[in-house]
Amino acid sequence: MKVLIVDDHEENLYYLESILASKGFTTVKAYNGQEALDLLEEGGFELIISDILMPVMDGFTFCRRVRKDSRFKRIPFVIYTATYTEDQDKKLALEIGADEFLVKPCEPQLFLQAIDRTLSSDVSESTEIHDLKEDELLSLYNQALIRKLEHKILQVESEIAQRLRMEALLNSIQEYSKIGGWEYIVEEQQMVWINETYKIHEIDNPDEFTSTEKLIETSLSCYDVEDRKSVLDSFNAVLEKQIPYNLEYRFTTLKGKRLWIRTAASPIFEDGKMIRVLGMFQDITEHKNLEEEQSKLKEQLFRSQKLESIGQLAGGIAHDFNNILAVILGYAEQVLSSETLSAMSQKDVSEIMKAGQRAMKLTKQLLAFSRRQ
Repeated sequence: MKVLIVDDHEENLYYLESILASKGFTTVKAYNGQEALDLLEEGGFELIISDILMPVMDGFTFCRRVRKDSRFKRIPFVIYTATYTEDQDKKLALEIGADEFLVKPCEPQLFLQAIDRTLSSDVSESTEIHDLKEDELLSLYNQALIRKLEHKILQVESEIAQRLRMEALLNSIQEYSKIGGWEYIVEEQQMVWINETYKIHEIDNPDEFTSTEKLIETSLSCYDVEDRKSVLDSFNAVLEKQIPYNLEYRFTTLKGKRLWIRTAASPIFEDGKMIRVLGMFQDITEHKNLEEEQSKLKEQLFRSQKLESIGQLAGGIAHDFNNILAVILGYAEQVLSSETLSAMSQKDVSEIMKAGQRAMKLTKQLLAFSRRQ
């Protein structure tokens, strides 16, 4: 059996070809109603399956034209649509002369059952081909279009509202994390900044900074003089050699505020051609300050650990030295208590004991230091 399938989407045609081929049907495809009418001239078609929403000629008009042509009006006609799915749409399709009305997507088994049901029916008996006047057809058709238009408007409004919510959320996230961004469109040589990028630069009047040249010039002037060439060279390397970059530099806003900035950019390709450059621009001052504070704390910890090591060493030496002094003073006391010791010797031993006692006081100080006393 030769079947004419009509749809402006290749994947839908492939789906129909696959299902019908499983039943041994031969398919011929057309992409709109006018192309389908031209193919009908070849003859031999025993079934038509058509979408509704198509360019050049839609499915409603195509069905109407088929039913008004005596050569084709007895060919079973199935409407298969994903756009016009309401009961009024089905009523209009049947009023025009369709034999079956199916909504995409349809399970293959149910689809084939509907095709078998259509083919087993006599079109002359099962389908009442209404001779609608053109004004009646136009009225019904306009009602269907209005319904779809209203539905589409509601859908677009919903999508816009959702997009606005997402943009608001994204802006909040960017503002909280102080992440700005920019885009450079290669073909138009045009740069665009998002709001947070202006805020980081402390630009209060973005409308005065619209030209690409002024944006680049203004941003470069905020970097330290010795870093400006490096930033510009990196930007040019993206444009000329498609080399991405990720840099961190000191930065002074237009109002004189000193910041740390991370600036990065990557090329975006389409069909192997670079079409734009996406950039990231972030205030990382707090992060840098935190890094500096952590570095100071690490240095203080290192010094404390060194001091503790020195204290432990000093305590160990003082303890051992104290033991040695105790022995020296003990022997000195024994010598000093000797009755045979001359006056001169007594004086010398006394000096030894005084020096030893001074040394013991010093070792006690070292021990106190080592114990954090």
